[in-house]
Amino acid sequence: MKPSCLLIVVIQLCSTFLSAQHCLSEGIIFTRQSQIDSFPINYPGCSQIDGDLEIAGEQSDIHSLIGLTQLQSIYGELKIHNLDNVISLQGLNQITFIGGSLRIENNPGLTTCNGFNNLNHLGEALIIKTNDNLFSLIGFDSLHRATSLVVSENNQLLDLTGIENLDTLVFGMTISSNPRLKSLTGLENWKVFFGDLRIYNNDSLINLSGLHNLVTLFGTFNVSGNANLLSFQGADSLKEIYGDFEAFENGLTAFAGLDRLESIHGSFIVKSNQVLQNFMGLSRLQSVGALSFTDNSTLTSLAGLEGLQTITNSVGILSNTSLVDLSALINASNLKGQIIIQANTALPSLYGLDHLCNTFINKVDVSYNDHLSDCAVASICIHLTHGGVYFIGGNSTGCNTREEIINDCLTATQNPGILDDLYIYPNPTYERIEITSSLSYPNSFSLLDPSGKILTSWPGDSTSLDISEFAPGMYILNIQFANQQVNRRVIKL
Repeated sequence: MKPSCLLIVVIQLCSTFLSAQHCLSEGIIFTRQSQIDSFPINYPGCSQIDGDLEIAGEQSDIHSLIGLTQLQSIYGELKIHNLDNVISLQGLNQITFIGGSLRIENNPGLTTCNGFNNLNHLGEALIIKTNDNLFSLIGFDSLHRATSLVVSENNQLLDLTGIENLDTLVFGMTISSNPRLKSLTGLENWKVFFGDLRIYNNDSLINLSGLHNLVTLFGTFNVSGNANLLSFQGADSLKEIYGDFEAFENGLTAFAGLDRLESIHGSFIVKSNQVLQNFMGLSRLQSVGALSFTDNSTLTSLAGLEGLQTITNSVGILSNTSLVDLSALINASNLKGQIIIQANTALPSLYGLDHLCNTFINKVDVSYNDHLSDCAVASICIHLTHGGVYFIGGNSTGCNTREEIINDCLTATQNPGILDDLYIYPNPTYERIEITSSLSYPNSFSLLDPSGKILTSWPGDSTSLDISEFAPGMYILNIQFANQQVNRRVIKL
């Protein structure tokens, strides 16, 4: 081979090696425009950085990233922060892979994310935070995957347009403290979401427009601190939440927009929503892991929860100072944990909690409800008569001690004749009750549910009644005499 030909081959091999080589395993930091401009000269052929890349401003003269156009992959983290003079990310257009996180933080000159149009794989988080003039996320056309997404404290951001193709997140999404954010447009492709979805402290957000295709959420759904959020409209397809559903400090008066939600496998936690009045909008909700309603000062009733059939772990209703009605929970049952009704100063009755539990639960705490005088509902009666753990106190007369409640559980609901010599035993009972009286035999007996519906009747010539076929709970035994009738509560264990 001639020397000239050999030289050409060597040059070609070297060129190929340089163009394919990995470089900068220790990473690199740019703080000056001259460093970026000279990058192709100092690192010819360097297209795959093995370490981290950091582009940091803080009073530097960086204004363009065009000198980085040869970059195709970064195997570590890419952090772009404190760039006062950069308005565009053009120059990063050839990057298709980032192995670590992409952090775009505190760049006051940045208006869009244009420049990452070919990025399709992000190994860790996408964090876009504290970019004061960023009004759009446009620029992530090819991005499908990241471990998590954080969009926070971007003062001019109006919506989430630009991340429509992002369809895989392992650890969830946080959208927070973007004061001008008006909608969640850009999230339309999500039907099933894995991870936690947290939307909080976005002062201009009035609904959840953009989530209208979301059906199933495998994580916690936290919607909090959105002062002007009036409804959940936009989440109209949401059917199932496998984590908690947390609604704190929003502008909600009800839960409109969640008409298809059927189950919350975790806790349903509603706290400090100072204009919330009820739960209208949740008509299809059938099961929750736990209920926790705390410090909702204008909440007057639990209307909207009438379809709720199963509460598994616990019920906590605390410090809702306007609450007067729990009757919407009348169909809920299967509780295994505890009941805490505390500091609801206007609440007069526990009617609605009747069927929550039929067997032992961990604890009952009914305390400091100033106007509460009627606690003789089946779930409380059964727990107390079984000797379950309890704390009772600070309520009104009739509900201030265990003895007061048990006495009310077993005495008449209506007794015009005040028949002191009428005895029903055993009460509570597992299957059979006996009735004795010095008066003549009754004409008939009827067993009623707490609403007054007649379940069955017996002739008066039998004073031993078998009620074993009925579910555990509290019933009303109506006893008809010739000239009067007597109603007694009976607890079926």
